[in-house]
Amino acid sequence: MAVKNKEVLGYRECDKCGSRGTVHQAGGRRNQLYQRCDCGCVQANGRLIQSQLWFETEWLDGAQPANPPPKAYPYDEYQDALAASLARIESRRNPGFDREAQQTRGLETESGHGQLTDVDRKVDREPDRKTEPEMANRGGLYWLAGGLTLIALMVGRV
Repeated sequence: MAVKNKEVLGYRECDKCGSRGTVHQAGGRRNQLYQRCDCGCVQANGRLIQSQLWFETEWLDGAQPANPPPKAYPYDEYQDALAASLARIESRRNPGFDREAQQTRGLETESGHGQLTDVDRKVDREPDRKTEPEMANRGGLYWLAGGLTLIALMVGRV
C-alpha cells in the first residue's frame, strides 16, 4: 500500500532518532499534527507531543496552521509539562536524582541534621534487581527443562 503524505508544513528534529523530520497536518476533523522521520510515521496525539510538534517545528513560510491542535498546551503550561516530564525521566534513570527535595519534605535521618549518613544511604538504597536478560534466560531454562521432560516421556512410551 502506497503512503501519500500531506503537504509538508515544517521541519523538526526527532527526539528518538535525531534525524530531521517533516511535520504534516492530519486530515479529518481532529486537526492534529504528525511527523515523518527515520523512525517512520509518528502519529502520537497526546497533549505533550502535540504541543512539542506545535512549538518546536520550524514552519515553512506561510505554512503554519492558523490554530494549534486542540490538545496542545498553552506555551507556559507546555514549558511546565515538559520540565515535569524530563524530571520524571531523570528520576527513573537515577533513583537518587531528587534527594534534596526528599530532605526538604521532612524525612528524618539517623544523624538528625538533615545530612544523609552512611546508614541512611544503606537504608535508602533500592535492592538489587535482576536485569531483563537474566530473567529471560531463567524463563528459557524452565521451558527447556519442561520440553526435555516431555520428550523423555514420549520416547519412553514408544
